[in-house]
Amino acid sequence: MLKQPFFNNQEGIDFGQFGTIHELALTKTKAAYKLYSDEQNNLLVEVPLDEYTTIEEALAEMQIGEEDYNVFPTVPGKMEFSVVTRGEQLDISLDNEVVIEDSRTGTIMIEAILMTAKSFGYDFVKINNISGDRVGYYDVSEPLRVPDAVNPIMLH
Repeated sequence: MLKQPFFNNQEGIDFGQFGTIHELALTKTKAAYKLYSDEQNNLLVEVPLDEYTTIEEALAEMQIGEEDYNVFPTVPGKMEFSVVTRGEQLDISLDNEVVIEDSRTGTIMIEAILMTAKSFGYDFVKINNISGDRVGYYDVSEPLRVPDAVNPIMLH
Protein backbone atom coordinates (compact mmCIF):
# COMPACT_ATOMS: atom_id res chain seq x y z
CA MET A 1 0.00 0.00 0.00
CA LEU A 2 1.31 3.40 -1.00
CA LYS A 3 0.80 6.38 1.29
CA GLN A 4 0.70 9.83 -0.23
CA PRO A 5 0.22 13.21 1.44
CA PHE A 6 -3.41 14.10 1.13
CA PHE A 7 -3.01 17.85 1.37
CA ASN A 8 -0.11 20.27 1.05
CA ASN A 9 -0.20 21.35 4.69
CA GLN A 10 1.13 19.72 7.84
CA GLU A 11 -2.10 20.09 9.79
CA GLY A 12 -4.29 17.99 7.51
CA ILE A 13 -7.96 18.69 6.99
CA ASP A 14 -10.69 18.27 9.61
CA PHE A 15 -13.48 16.09 8.23
CA GLY A 16 -15.78 16.40 11.25
CA GLN A 17 -16.81 12.99 12.53
CA PHE A 18 -14.05 11.35 10.44
CA GLY A 19 -11.41 13.41 12.23
CA THR A 20 -8.38 15.10 10.76
CA ILE A 21 -6.94 13.45 7.66
CA HIS A 22 -3.19 13.88 7.04
CA GLU A 23 -2.61 11.32 4.32
CA LEU A 24 -4.50 9.01 2.03
CA ALA A 25 -3.66 5.33 1.57
CA LEU A 26 -3.64 4.44 -2.11
CA THR A 27 -3.94 0.83 -3.17
CA LYS A 28 -2.90 -0.39 -6.56
CA THR A 29 -5.49 -2.80 -7.98
CA LYS A 30 -5.16 -5.09 -10.93
CA ALA A 31 -8.03 -4.81 -13.37
CA ALA A 32 -9.27 -6.06 -16.71
CA TYR A 33 -11.10 -3.62 -18.96
CA LYS A 34 -14.33 -4.58 -20.70
CA LEU A 35 -16.94 -2.70 -22.70
CA TYR A 36 -20.14 -1.51 -21.02
CA SER A 37 -22.72 -0.84 -23.72
CA ASP A 38 -26.39 0.08 -23.59
CA GLU A 39 -28.69 2.28 -25.69
CA GLN A 40 -26.94 5.46 -24.50
CA ASN A 41 -23.40 4.49 -23.48
CA ASN A 42 -20.31 2.71 -24.76
CA LEU A 43 -17.67 2.90 -22.05
CA LEU A 44 -14.57 0.97 -21.05
CA VAL A 45 -15.11 -0.23 -17.48
CA GLU A 46 -12.63 -1.53 -14.97
CA VAL A 47 -13.29 -5.04 -13.66
CA PRO A 48 -11.23 -5.50 -10.46
CA LEU A 49 -9.19 -8.70 -10.28
CA ASP A 50 -7.74 -10.72 -7.43
CA GLU A 51 -4.26 -9.54 -6.45
CA TYR A 52 -2.82 -12.94 -7.48
CA THR A 53 -4.25 -12.82 -11.00
CA THR A 54 -1.66 -12.90 -13.80
CA ILE A 55 -1.71 -10.75 -16.93
CA GLU A 56 -2.49 -13.90 -18.97
CA GLU A 57 -5.54 -14.56 -16.80
CA ALA A 58 -6.61 -10.91 -17.12
CA LEU A 59 -6.43 -11.07 -20.94
CA ALA A 60 -8.44 -14.31 -20.88
CA GLU A 61 -11.01 -12.63 -18.61
CA MET A 62 -11.33 -9.86 -21.21
CA GLN A 63 -12.63 -12.52 -23.65
CA ILE A 64 -15.69 -13.16 -21.47
CA GLY A 65 -18.77 -10.95 -21.50
CA GLU A 66 -21.53 -10.56 -18.98
CA GLU A 67 -24.37 -9.67 -21.33
CA ASP A 68 -26.97 -9.68 -18.51
CA TYR A 69 -25.15 -6.62 -17.17
CA ASN A 70 -24.44 -5.06 -20.61
CA VAL A 71 -20.73 -5.86 -20.24
CA PHE A 72 -19.05 -7.23 -23.35
CA PRO A 73 -15.63 -8.71 -24.10
CA THR A 74 -12.92 -6.44 -25.46
CA VAL A 75 -10.68 -9.26 -26.71
CA PRO A 76 -12.07 -11.68 -29.32
CA GLY A 77 -12.98 -15.02 -27.76
CA LYS A 78 -11.26 -16.96 -30.54
CA MET A 79 -7.99 -15.06 -30.17
CA GLU A 80 -5.12 -17.20 -28.92
CA PHE A 81 -2.12 -15.39 -27.49
CA SER A 82 1.04 -15.76 -25.49
CA VAL A 83 2.72 -13.12 -23.37
CA VAL A 84 6.29 -12.34 -22.37
CA THR A 85 7.45 -9.69 -19.93
CA ARG A 86 10.52 -7.69 -20.96
CA GLY A 87 11.11 -5.37 -18.03
CA GLU A 88 8.49 -2.62 -18.23
CA GLN A 89 7.18 -3.91 -21.57
CA LEU A 90 4.51 -6.56 -22.13
CA ASP A 91 4.89 -8.46 -25.42
CA ILE A 92 1.69 -10.11 -26.64
CA SER A 93 2.00 -12.51 -29.57
CA LEU A 94 -1.14 -13.52 -31.43
CA ASP A 95 -0.92 -17.25 -32.02
CA ASN A 96 -3.71 -17.84 -34.52
CA GLU A 97 -5.30 -16.27 -37.56
CA VAL A 98 -7.77 -13.94 -35.82
CA VAL A 99 -7.81 -10.69 -37.78
CA ILE A 100 -7.77 -7.49 -35.73
CA GLU A 101 -9.36 -4.95 -38.02
CA ASP A 102 -8.52 -1.27 -38.32
CA SER A 103 -11.92 -0.42 -36.86
CA ARG A 104 -13.52 0.99 -33.72
CA THR A 105 -13.74 -2.56 -32.32
CA GLY A 106 -10.00 -3.03 -32.88
CA THR A 107 -9.27 0.35 -31.28
CA ILE A 108 -11.37 -0.53 -28.23
CA MET A 109 -9.44 -3.80 -27.89
CA ILE A 110 -6.08 -2.00 -28.04
CA GLU A 111 -7.20 0.60 -25.48
CA ALA A 112 -8.56 -2.09 -23.12
CA ILE A 113 -5.30 -4.07 -23.38
CA LEU A 114 -3.23 -0.94 -22.68
CA MET A 115 -5.23 -0.04 -19.56
CA THR A 116 -5.18 -3.63 -18.32
CA ALA A 117 -1.39 -3.78 -18.81
CA LYS A 118 -1.08 -0.49 -16.92
CA SER A 119 -2.91 -1.95 -13.93
CA PHE A 120 -0.25 -4.69 -13.85
CA GLY A 121 2.56 -2.12 -13.81
CA TYR A 122 3.64 -2.19 -17.45
CA ASP A 123 4.67 1.02 -19.24
CA PHE A 124 4.65 -0.35 -22.81
CA VAL A 125 2.79 -3.03 -24.79
CA LYS A 126 3.99 -4.57 -28.06
CA ILE A 127 1.50 -6.67 -30.01
CA ASN A 128 3.19 -9.12 -32.38
CA ASN A 129 1.76 -11.03 -35.35
CA ILE A 130 -1.05 -8.54 -35.84
CA SER A 131 -2.31 -7.93 -39.38
CA GLY A 132 -1.26 -4.51 -40.64
CA ASP A 133 0.64 -1.68 -38.98
CA ARG A 134 -2.33 0.37 -37.76
CA VAL A 135 -5.37 -0.20 -35.64
CA GLY A 136 -7.31 3.03 -35.44
CA TYR A 137 -4.83 5.74 -34.59
CA TYR A 138 -2.38 3.26 -33.03
CA ASP A 139 0.82 2.31 -34.85
CA VAL A 140 1.00 -1.32 -33.72
CA SER A 141 4.33 -1.90 -35.49
CA GLU A 142 5.98 -0.20 -32.47
CA PRO A 143 5.59 -0.67 -28.70
CA LEU A 144 2.64 1.38 -27.40
CA ARG A 145 2.95 3.49 -24.25
CA VAL A 146 0.17 2.85 -21.76
CA PRO A 147 -1.97 5.94 -21.13
CA ASP A 148 -2.02 7.83 -17.84
CA ALA A 149 -5.73 7.11 -17.40
CA VAL A 150 -8.83 6.05 -19.28
CA ASN A 151 -9.90 8.78 -21.63
CA PRO A 152 -13.35 9.84 -20.42
CA ILE A 153 -14.80 10.11 -23.93
CA MET A 154 -17.92 8.26 -24.99
CA LEU A 155 -17.01 5.48 -27.41
CA HIS A 156 -19.39 5.65 -30.39
